[in-house]
Amino acid sequence: LPRYFGRAMYYTRLLPLPDLLGSGLYVGASAEMGRINDRVDGLPSPDTLYSGSAFLGADTFMGPAYLGVGAGNGGSYGLYLLIGAP
Repeated sequence: LPRYFGRAMYYTRLLPLPDLLGSGLYVGASAEMGRINDRVDGLPSPDTLYSGSAFLGADTFMGPAYLGVGAGNGGSYGLYLLIGAP
């Protein structure tokens, strides 16, 4: 079976920020799917995995900032916070 990965993401500017703070506040979401084979750790390869996220972001005077939540197969969840360039 082949290996593959795909992602779709959409975001839009919710509102502008005052010049002193930055340029805008954004809202968005993403969806991903992928499959791997022949794992290095020898564990069985799962079927196709799916995940998604929703996030709020801003272009600020300190750089990009965002807060997001993601969910994947098997009920796994994650919370993400980024301030400044990664």
